Amino acid sequence: MTVKELYNEIGGNYNNALSRLMKDRLIEKFALKFLQDGTFNKLSESVQKEDWTEAFLDAHTLKGVAMNLAFDKLGESASALTDALRPENVGNMNAADIKELFGTVASDYSRTVGGINKYQSEL
Repeated sequence: MTVKELYNEIGGNYNNALSRLMKDRLIEKFALKFLQDGTFNKLSESVQKEDWTEAFLDAHTLKGVAMNLAFDKLGESASALTDALRPENVGNMNAADIKELFGTVASDYSRTVGGINKYQSEL
């Protein structure tokens, strides 16, 4: 699997990543480093506890990392969750709606991590 194929598999934007990082080797380095990022686990715990303030910070961080790496699918779902958790919006949401948005993030995260793990196993 090539880096470009990885991005296709995970719903990322390879050309955007390449324009930022300039080389496949750097894209690979940061994609593999993403596997060590604990933000998603923190987000999961925050959502489970219904700690919306902490969940907002975690979702915002995950969105930023995903968008910087051009993991577009994950970035888009994390962005939707971040927007719902903004202090001015969260009062208009119920826990079930927030958890549904988190479910989409979890699915996209799983797809992203699965693709990266598959890529790593083929190195």
